Amino acid sequence: MIQTRGRPKGNGGPPLARFLRRCGWPPALAASVVTVTFLLVAAGTRYGRMNL
Repeated sequence: MIQTRGRPKGNGGPPLARFLRRCGWPPALAASVVTVTFLLVAAGTRYGRMNL
């Protein structure tokens, strides 16, 4: 990758993390929120399937 100036180009992570970073959240906190959200959704999906 050729970098002309400024920060290296990259996608900045998942869309939620990018949004939180643009709002001024620190990178580690934004990544943690994305991870916890994913785990809650996965646990909710698993729990919901067990009750069917």
